[in-house]
Amino acid sequence: MNPKVADFGMARIFGMDQTQENTNRIVGTYFGVLVLELISGRKNNSFCETDDAHDLVTYAWRLWSNGTALDLVDPVIVDNCQKSEVVRCIHIGLL
Repeated sequence: MNPKVADFGMARIFGMDQTQENTNRIVGTYFGVLVLELISGRKNNSFCETDDAHDLVTYAWRLWSNGTALDLVDPVIVDNCQKSEVVRCIHIGLL
């Protein structure tokens, strides 16, 4: 099975009988946050003042800047993943 993640709020702009729509606004801006949530196993809103970061993106940027991006990876998957692919996914999430 190859799960696919899609939509990113686009469904809200469709009428009940519509199958496609054009938009001139930015769509998919939460994709990076979703990628970081999947990698870290944490929700974007799971941070508090004591974490010294207000959100997942700020935390991920701090780790990326310090060269410790792999510290973001969920401990449940860290031993079962290819590090280079995870770093690439983190980079994509931060774009």
